[in-house]
Amino acid sequence: FVGGSNGALEIVKFAYQFHLDNPNINCVILTGNRYYDLYDLNNNAIKFKRIENVSSIFKYFNVIVSRSGGATISELFSIGSKAVLIPSRNVVGDHQYHNAINLKEYQNFKVALDYEEMKNAITDLLSNDKKTIKKNFDYNILDNYLNV
Repeated sequence: FVGGSNGALEIVKFAYQFHLDNPNINCVILTGNRYYDLYDLNNNAIKFKRIENVSSIFKYFNVIVSRSGGATISELFSIGSKAVLIPSRNVVGDHQYHNAINLKEYQNFKVALDYEEMKNAITDLLSNDKKTIKKNFDYNILDNYLNV
């Protein structure tokens, strides 16, 4: 779940609820500074305020949940990530919504405007995933990358 460096309250709320509803799915939540302390997480989720060059670790995740700004979409598209796009509706010309809708035809992208749509989209993308979903985090991947 990528909320960006400033955070996206809606995505953080969705991530928190999703990790509670799905204890068998590991979640990594990028909260931004503003929302880092908003929720305590169970052991199937970890959170970060900020990750430098976050797109470089997208390949380690089965599904990315993110806003649908142009730069983010380009990064997701270029590496073939599966993504659930949650457009911010409060941007000039509603461009994030239009970005997301234009990508619906691609198998790897789903658009969600509420929690239920997001949950269903994640489930759908994971059901078609060829990667093995691990029961426990492989912390070494993130530890080595983030030096934590």
